Amino acid sequence: MSKLIELRKENKELRAEIARLKSKVTKREREVIMLVAQGKNSREIGEILKSSIRTIETHRANLMGKLGLKNTAEVVRYAYENGLVTIK
Repeated sequence: MSKLIELRKENKELRAEIARLKSKVTKREREVIMLVAQGKNSREIGEILKSSIRTIETHRANLMGKLGLKNTAEVVRYAYENGLVTIK
């Protein structure tokens, strides 16, 4: 029974850490995540959000750093797992 209690405590701590990280992501960074997950590249995202490619790449790098994501595949997975985009 104590193993179950330990697992629940770890799960609760993990959820708290995820919530803390999510709160650090800006609205614009969330928009970039959603567009990346939809398959858009930096140029396309820049056109949609009326920002330069460099600005989009900065948002992308910042959000990846904040969330501990290493590549685009992890950004896409994060977006789907957190309900930022859905499969049609």
